[in-house]
Amino acid sequence: MIKDEILRIFGNFCSGRLSLEQFEEWVVSHLQETLDSGDKECIALMDEADTLLMELGEGQIAESLLRNEIEAMIPATRTIEFAFPGYDSVFTIQELDPETDITGPVQPADHSLVFE
Repeated sequence: MIKDEILRIFGNFCSGRLSLEQFEEWVVSHLQETLDSGDKECIALMDEADTLLMELGEGQIAESLLRNEIEAMIPATRTIEFAFPGYDSVFTIQELDPETDITGPVQPADHSLVFE
């Protein structure tokens, strides 16, 4: 399992694309795989998510706090999704460096994108 997949699932949960039940099921079903990977950063992310889910289940925290805590684990990114007429796909761009400005009109150019 890679960190990007974990963060994608965390983001889907925080954005409402995954229900609490779906998120909990995913975390629980991927805990052993994460432990087996030996990736300390991924293990820490999943351990924290599992701990928060246990605290929620025991009534120690509210679901809103769970979502806030999970969201805080996701690095700051800006995501832009767009589609072109005639294409079935939705294109996504994630900007990891908050110092880089990618706002502005997007122009298709020979199957690539040009930011102006």
